[in-house]
Amino acid sequence: MARRKAAVGRLRGGRRLGAAATLVGVVVLGPGATLRWIDLLRDEPLSPYWDNASLPAAAARLFTEHEFGRPLAELPWAVGLFGFVGLVLVLVTAYAVRRDPEAGLWAIVAAALLASPIAWNNYLLLLAPGVLLLLARGRTAVAVLLVALQLLPPQWPLLWQEGAPLGETVGPVISTLALTSYLYVLLAHWLAFLTHHRAAETSGVPKAGAPSRRRGGRRAGRITPARRTLAHRCAGSG
Repeated sequence: MARRKAAVGRLRGGRRLGAAATLVGVVVLGPGATLRWIDLLRDEPLSPYWDNASLPAAAARLFTEHEFGRPLAELPWAVGLFGFVGLVLVLVTAYAVRRDPEAGLWAIVAAALLASPIAWNNYLLLLAPGVLLLLARGRTAVAVLLVALQLLPPQWPLLWQEGAPLGETVGPVISTLALTSYLYVLLAHWLAFLTHHRAAETSGVPKAGAPSRRRGGRRAGRITPARRTLAHRCAGSG
């Protein structure tokens, strides 16, 4: 209970610090950059470029006409649906990881990137501290896998583009799915942080049949010196 209260206190302190830092940034730099970003999203169509790893961008590649390949089907409304799914994903993730604010923070960041209209592949740098957290907690294999996925070169999808030899060999369906590979990389980060939170929460629960502990770390039923003396006296009197 004390550890949970301490974690909640750190989370609240981090929120206050983050809010204060955001406010200072707005005051110093002004809201111009934010307004320009909103105008860009409003005026420019959603980019189906393969380096855009978000869910809405993946829907644009898979279900709308674009210059990089053939869509799986003509479903323009799927872009809005994928955007809505991304928002739901953020809310569900925030609720699911509320008991582990350290790993949960990076699961929320990954979910936010999935929901964003723009999430270029180099935005994975935002998740690097989460990968270091996995490494510090002993999940070396998962951390190494995520780092390897981050090192995929941006030219790799060119192999699958329509007109490329490999893209022509595997066919339009596989090449279109392969062009969305950076979405899979981002999903892998989100799943790694989310499942690590669940594994950490599960490991904190005592196993069935495990001896319970009293305050001070003493096991129930432990033979103390006082109990040993009392047992000797009872044996001697008998």
